Amino acid sequence: MRKSKVFIVIIFAIFVVSLFIGGNLNINAFNNKEDDCKTCHGYPATSLWLTVDKTSIEVSPEETFQLAIKGGGGTTQGTVIKIPSNVEDNGLFTLDNNMVSGTTGNLTLTTTVTSPSTTGTYTLRIFIATGSGLNGTGSSLSREATYKDIAVKITVPSEEKGINLAWIVQVTLGVILIGVISTFVIKVVTRKFGGK
Repeated sequence: MRKSKVFIVIIFAIFVVSLFIGGNLNINAFNNKEDDCKTCHGYPATSLWLTVDKTSIEVSPEETFQLAIKGGGGTTQGTVIKIPSNVEDNGLFTLDNNMVSGTTGNLTLTTTVTSPSTTGTYTLRIFIATGSGLNGTGSSLSREATYKDIAVKITVPSEEKGINLAWIVQVTLGVILIGVISTFVIKVVTRKFGGK
């Protein structure tokens, strides 16, 4: 009797652990993927749509800006709008929210983005992807993905450039003035102690 109870407990524990692991693997495969969605979803998509309120933006280093992203047309198996970190220059940006997912209807992702600290032009890529299944009209679809790119130009504002230029001019004039004064003092001292 005792051996049978131990056996039942072991079987039950294996069942619970397998449910837990299986559930987590499914969630992780869908929600935590940080690579290019095109690597495992058909591209270009035939049923998905995606819009972003900006196609390009000019900001200062480490400046924050808002993005409003909308998309839909996926399947009841799940659709996600995501800004994965390992695509284009995405990993150089800081986002307060990089994903939204759902199984029905249209999706909206609003996020605050902080730009990189170095000037230049960067590409921020936003994906929408869906799993295989039925869409809103009952048609069967394979998993697919599409994306939009935002060109983010990071520049130093003109007023900061002016301040930097003024500082450089002041330092240059200061060095020249010190050089002139030093030369004058050396000539005076040399004449006084040199006798000529």
